[in-house]
Parts: sequence; structure tokens; C-alpha cells
Amino acid sequence: MKSSARTISVFIAVSFFFAAGLWLASFLLRPSLPQKAQPLAPALIEEGDTQRDVRFDPTNTPTMHRHIAVTPGGEAPILADLVSHQKLPPLKDRLPDEPVVMTGDDGIGKYGGTWMRLSAGDEDVGIITYRMSGPYLARWSPLGYPIEAHIAKSVESSPDKKTWTIHLRKGMRWSDGHPFTADDILYWWEAEALNKTLASAPPNFMINAGKVGRIVKVDDFTVRVEFDEPDALFLETLAMKVEFCGSPAHYLRQYHPDPKIGNAEVIARDMKHYKLPSARSLYTFMKDWRNPEHPRLWPWVYRTARASSPHAFVRNPYYYVLDPAGNQLPYIDRVQFDAVDLKMLALTAANGGVTMQGRHIRFTDYTELMSRRNSAGTRILHWYPAVRSAWAINPNQNRRIDPADRTTNLKAELLSNKKFRQALSIAINRDQIIKAEYNGIGEPAQVAPGKESPFYYEPLVKAFTQFDPTTANKWLDELGLNKRDSEGYRTFPDGTRMTFYLDYTTFTGLGPTQFVVDDWAAVGIRCIFRERARPLFYAEKDSLDFDFNVWSGESDHMPLLQPRYFVANDGESFYGVGWGRWYMRGGFYDTPESRQANCIAPPPGHPMRLATELYEKALHSPELAEQKKYMDQVLQIAADNTWTIGIATPPPNLVVVDKNLRNVPKNALWGVIFATPANAGIETYFFENPTDSPGAIAATASAILTPTLRAGASPSANVPFSQRLIKIGMWTIPLLLLLMIALRHPFIGRRVLIMVPTLLLISVLVFATIRLPPGDYLTTRLILLQESGDPTNEQLIDDLARMFHFEEPAWKLY
Repeated sequence: MKSSARTISVFIAVSFFFAAGLWLASFLLRPSLPQKAQPLAPALIEEGDTQRDVRFDPTNTPTMHRHIAVTPGGEAPILADLVSHQKLPPLKDRLPDEPVVMTGDDGIGKYGGTWMRLSAGDEDVGIITYRMSGPYLARWSPLGYPIEAHIAKSVESSPDKKTWTIHLRKGMRWSDGHPFTADDILYWWEAEALNKTLASAPPNFMINAGKVGRIVKVDDFTVRVEFDEPDALFLETLAMKVEFCGSPAHYLRQYHPDPKIGNAEVIARDMKHYKLPSARSLYTFMKDWRNPEHPRLWPWVYRTARASSPHAFVRNPYYYVLDPAGNQLPYIDRVQFDAVDLKMLALTAANGGVTMQGRHIRFTDYTELMSRRNSAGTRILHWYPAVRSAWAINPNQNRRIDPADRTTNLKAELLSNKKFRQALSIAINRDQIIKAEYNGIGEPAQVAPGKESPFYYEPLVKAFTQFDPTTANKWLDELGLNKRDSEGYRTFPDGTRMTFYLDYTTFTGLGPTQFVVDDWAAVGIRCIFRERARPLFYAEKDSLDFDFNVWSGESDHMPLLQPRYFVANDGESFYGVGWGRWYMRGGFYDTPESRQANCIAPPPGHPMRLATELYEKALHSPELAEQKKYMDQVLQIAADNTWTIGIATPPPNLVVVDKNLRNVPKNALWGVIFATPANAGIETYFFENPTDSPGAIAATASAILTPTLRAGASPSANVPFSQRLIKIGMWTIPLLLLLMIALRHPFIGRRVLIMVPTLLLISVLVFATIRLPPGDYLTTRLILLQESGDPTNEQLIDDLARMFHFEEPAWKLY
């Protein structure tokens, strides 16, 4: 017994000393970590507060355009060298008689360098067509107004705003040196917008009060746009739509699928070489940004075709903008896009992987970006968010009812009841979300214009944003949802299980989804959140088969121009897709297109019908005061009906900028309709110390002169002999070596004879399995519908294509 007791005592003592030793070792070896958060220096706190304050005076906004006469002088060394070797005309012969003059805050810049950007994939590079080039007849200033004539020399309207006259710049040229004239605008209008071979209907921005406007050529440098009713916002339209300046007639006419316009021989030849199924698909293919031969009016143009990232755009030698000293812009030689996984994009940017970028940078990356900025050599700018909600919930008020699923009818009734939507809104603890998700930045708010907007309306901002679960429970009870299941969740009035789904994509990210779902659970509403792939998300949205989904606002700063969260004006009004289709297809004017089955007309007396009527009055009011009077009523209806459920005022848009880059504005409006960052004067950006290597400079010069065409380009196309020789050698030399070895070694020859037909058979089987038909079933269906030639299919094509939500519908890629 004693021996056993001693053994136990020894074991306890050893264990005690061993544990004490471990504790002592961990105490001595552990890193020295502060027990309390270290306070930041007051100067850093003040700097952060100052940067995050992006308010501005809307009555005093800067412009980068200078209305002065300038004599052309300097040009980029790359271009000057090409001129000296007589490979380019002199600068004065490449510019219009009256060039645009622009300058940034830091003044006259230096030439050279590469602007590095990151993309989420090749399709994402499509922003070069508008946001990264700004090829508009008129252009927004960094903070919106004033709108300045840009490609156009001037724009003027009649007193009643029914007629708009656009004067072009004489001597202006496309990037291939061909003149840009009124004929190019007329070609787009007559051969593309109105031609049934290419378009099922004229673009909405040329339809006013249900009637299509007219574009008339006055002379080679003047066009007149005429409407039957006033269009007070046509200048804004010119600053938002690139279509007016995107169709060089001298190049595209030969590919036009209309037999009366196009060149049948050229079309047949290039359909064969590019292996495309129709003349229409060839036309789309040739207009794509990936075509190095297509002339542009961009600062940088695509001249080297690549199957995958990186994609580089080199300076346009015929660009029509000068700085006040007469130097041709842009200063930067080229722009390059590298593709990275979207989840890694912000981290790559934080580590200095971009020159200037705000796209795909979220405020949730704030700490990462700010903490790394010194080591990465970047500065983080804060721009004003014209998008007034980074994350908003859309209750589907046009929910599809499935006769085989009675719960869809019960859901549709609740989602269409404003009291249900209001109860869900006040059940959300927004202060908690702002503190946890947005680092305390922002205030509880619905989607609404900000204080700097001429259409600011405070009753909408604060509508049903108070956290009041008691009242939410009361309202839900009053709706007949007073029964509970065994888990404590509310049931439908008949006692059956009630489950809603909240869908989101990687575009908005998870965000505060868990907070919302938990807050709704606290008032008895069972809701399950689901991440959806974007094509599926859009398929369900377009078929009206969802309960709630999440998206961001879009340029809500100017609700008269982008009203989708206040008036269902198109299929992107997620809460009322059917209403939006009805309006977009002329439902307010009772057009035949608006009577299609997938359009839903708000019934007379419905709040959405009233909002639409008021919005139409605002659109045709020539004065801002009258526009605001009507829009205040539209926004009040949105406040009363809670079309969507917002969370908070948006934080600033973060922009990562290399410390070596100059002329980037400290503040600018961020939004699609403002074509950000083009509105911030991208052609004026310059490097204080350009760092391109001699090899990069030589490659840029070569690309400016000679394009590298896409695979399949016809032999008659402009392909340098050296490139053809290399291509031939790549195939010929290995084949000759293989033949020589086979003849010298019969054993190898026999093996080759066996291997060739075997590999051929395998290739045929793999091709048939994977590549036939091209793409997935939906894409194939779109192609077949398009090729049928039946005009009744056009709307179905558009509806199906939009579910992919690319810059261009996915079917056009084939």
C-alpha cells in the first residue's frame, strides 16, 4: 500500500513540475502581445477621417476640359520616332482642326509607362469599350456636372428641347487614320440601330414618349437629332452612350449581314476562316474589342490579339486630345490587363499589383489596403459612391406562381404586401451590421440619392430603417402569420411550413447576409441564404423564380437617369422584373411589344403605375425644379412601399493608386453611367518616373504600326510576312524532323503509322463529346433561334442572353 501511495505521490509531483515547466516555457517563449488594442496616433485618425469624408459642393465642381485654343506641339517619343522614320504622318496631320484640351490637378505630365490593371477574366476586359476609354460625344466631369463636349465640338438644343444639334470636329480621325464624320453616326443609326438584320428594335435612349427619334445629317460634320416630345436629358444621354461613336462605317460596312449593305465575298471568306456559322455572328465577332483591326476613338487600342491574359492596349496615334501646352495625350504608352481570381484581386492590388484601380475593390478590403500601402508603394483614394448601396435586398413582387406548388402563390401574396416588406425591414438591426460589417462607416438607410445629389430626398433615406422587432412581430401577426411550427418559426396562415430563400452571387459577396437571416429568424421568419452562380442567378431572376435576391444599387445618385430602384424601368429592377420589361418595351405607351407574356403591367391605381406616370412627367420636364418636383413624389412612393430593403449609406469607393502616378483626382463620382474612371480624365494620368524597358517600348511601337491578328484571320489580311514564316516553321520543322527519324529508324516509322490514326480517332471522339454543339444547351439554343430569321424570336433571344449578364450576351461570343 505504501509503495503504491509513494508511486502515486511521485507521479503527481512529476506531473506538477512538468506542467509548471510547460507553463513557464510558454510564458518565456510566447510572443510579446499587447493585452489591449494599441491606440492609433491622433494624426492617423484625423487622416483617415479626412479621407473618408467624400462630400463635395455640387454647385462648385471641377472640370478637366479647358476651352482654349492650343497649337499642337509635343508627342510621345514612340510616335515621334515613327514620324521621323516616315511610318506615321506628322502630329498636325493626325489631329482635328480644334482638338480637345484637358489637364489634371498636377498639370503637364511626362510620356511613357504601362498602366497595370487586374481583371476577373477576359470578359471583364470589356470595360475598355467605355469605362477605360470614354469615347462619348459628351463627357461627365469628375464629380458629374458640368457635362463637356468631347468627341463633339459642341452640342446645342432648341428652346423646347425637341431638337439637338451636334457639331463634330473637322479633321478628326479613327485610330487607323480614316476621317470620323457624320456618316459614321448615320451608319450606326441606319445600318445598325434601325436595321432589322441586326436589331429587333431601336435603342431605348432614342425612344421618347413612345416614339422613335430621328437622326438627320446636316453636313459632313453636323447631325441633328429630332424628337416629337421634349428630351431634356439628351445631353446626359450623349455622355452615357458609346453607340454614337463606335461604328466606323468604312471598316464595318463590308461585314454587314444585310445583302444590300455588306460585301458577300468578304463575308463568305471570313466566315470560312473564322469558322463562324452566319454573317450576323461574323459582324458581332468583328465588332468585338478583341479585333485588333477594328478602328477606335479610344486613347489606347488593342493591337495584339491573344487567346488569354494579359491583354495590352497601346496608344492611339490619332487621339484627338491635347494638354494646355499642346502635347498630345495620353501620356501613358499602354494599358495592360492581367487576369486573377476575383478572390485574390484585392490582395494583389494591396501588394502593389496595379497602377490605378477601383474596380472589384471593396470596402471590406479597407484594412488590408491601408495597412500595406507604404510597403506596396500605393496610396488609397476615397471616391464618392454614385452607387448608393453596396448591398440591397430585393423582394420579388412579380414572383412566378407554379400551379404545382401552392407555396409559390402564398409567397407571392406576402412579397406583394408592403406591410410584410416593411416588417422585414424594421426587423433588421442595421447599427449592428454597420459596426461589424462596415467598421462603423455609414448610417442606416434605404437605397436613395445622397445629399450631394440634386434629387436628395430624406424621407426615403430613413423609411422603415429603425430597429423595432416588437412592431415587426405585431405587423406579421396582423398579416395572419401568427402560427408557429415546432422550431418556433412562423407558418403560412394555413399552418404549412414557410421557408424563404435569399440568393446572392460573388458580385456582392456574402456581406451582412447572416445578420439579416438571424434578425428575420428572431421575428419568426425562416430564410435560408444561398450563393448562386451568376448564370443561375440571372436565369432565376429572368424567370421570376426567386423569393429575395441581393444586388448593389447603380448610379442612384442621379435617379432620373438610373431609376431602377425607384421605378421598375428594365429587367435589372430585380424586385419587379416583369414591370421593368413592360416599361422598357414601351408599356406606358401601350406598344405591341409590351403585351408579351413575360411583361407585367402594373394595374391602374397601383403605386408602381403612379410612380411610372410621375417619372414620365419628370423625363419631359425641361427645368430641374420641375423634374425634382415629380421625382420627389416618385421617391415618396418608394419610401411608402419599400420596393427594396437597404442596409446603410455606402462607404467610399476605394481606389488603389501607385505613388508614382499623377493627375488622378482626389475625389470623383463612381458609377457606371458616369463611365468611371473615364470621367476622371484617364488620358491625363502620367508617371512621375516611367519605368518601361526598351523591349516593352519596342513592342509598343511595333504594335502601333502592325496588328497581330486573331487566329483564323484570312491570308489576305494584314499579317506581316515574318509572322507567317514563323507560323509555317512551327508546323513544318517538327514534321520534317519526325519524317527524317521515321525513315532512318523503321521501328519508329511503324509506330508512327499506328499512332497517327489512333490519335486521329481519339481527337474526333473528344471533339464530338466536348465541342459539339458549341457551348452549353442554352447557348446553342440562342444561336439556333438567332439563325432562324424569325423576328418573333428576337425578344426571347434578348431575354435568354441577358441571364448571362456579360458586357455582351454570351451567345455573341460564338
